[in-house]
Amino acid sequence: MKLPDGFMIDTPVGPYSPAGAIAQSGDGGERIYTVLDTGHAPDPAQRDPSENARIAAARKHFAAIGVNYGVGVPGEWGL
Repeated sequence: MKLPDGFMIDTPVGPYSPAGAIAQSGDGGERIYTVLDTGHAPDPAQRDPSENARIAAARKHFAAIGVNYGVGVPGEWGL
């Protein structure tokens, strides 16, 4: 699903707004949440340094709350 326009997380380098999320059932019936961001090049060398900093902060944020996080194009997420 696409996340609403107002969905933002605060990071030390500014607000960050991922594109969408997926909720799926795991093998044991538990929910697995994944936040996806499609608006960026998959290669960090092709992104602006400030964008890389926001992505790094988002990775830490979502890891801390137990949510998977992917950046790039859908075929490269490994879902």
